[in-house]
Amino acid sequence: MKRTRIITSRIPLLSSGQSLAGYCAERFTYLSREQWQKEISKGNLSLDGVPVSDPATTLKGNEMLVWDGSSIVEPEVDDRITIIYEDEWFVAVNKPGNLPVHPAGRYFNNTLVALMQERSGRKVYPVHRIDRETSGVLLLACDENTAGSLSAALTQGSKEYL
Repeated sequence: MKRTRIITSRIPLLSSGQSLAGYCAERFTYLSREQWQKEISKGNLSLDGVPVSDPATTLKGNEMLVWDGSSIVEPEVDDRITIIYEDEWFVAVNKPGNLPVHPAGRYFNNTLVALMQERSGRKVYPVHRIDRETSGVLLLACDENTAGSLSAALTQGSKEYL
C-alpha cells in the first residue's frame, strides 16, 4: 500500500514577491519548474488552506504551503532486499545499490524504510544509513528505544567499504 505524500512548508518572508512555481522549483528541486507549473495547475497545492491553480501566484511570505504529491511517479529502484536476521527488536537486511534508505527528494515510497514497512506491516527505524548507490548490511530497529541503543552502540565501531 503506497503512502500518501503530503508536504507542508512555511513560505519564508524572504520569498515575498516570488511566483509560487518559481519558489517551488527553487525549494523542491526534484521537480522542474514546468512540472511544478503542472502540479499547481492541477490544484495539487494550497496556500493557507486555499487551493491554488495559477503558477504565477505571487507569494507574500509566511503562507503555509501544502502539496499533495501522491501522484508523482518516482524513479525505479532495486527493491531486492534480503533479510539476513530478524527478531522482535531489529532486522538486519542486505540493501541493494540504487535504493535510498529513507524518504528524501524525489523518493518517498521507493525507499528501504517504506518497502520494509509495507512488507512487514510494522514501523521500522534505520539505525544508520548508507548512500542510495551503496549496497550493504543495514540495521533497522523495530522501536525507537532499540534504534537509539543500537545507534549508540554503533558509534563504538566502524564501517568498512569495499
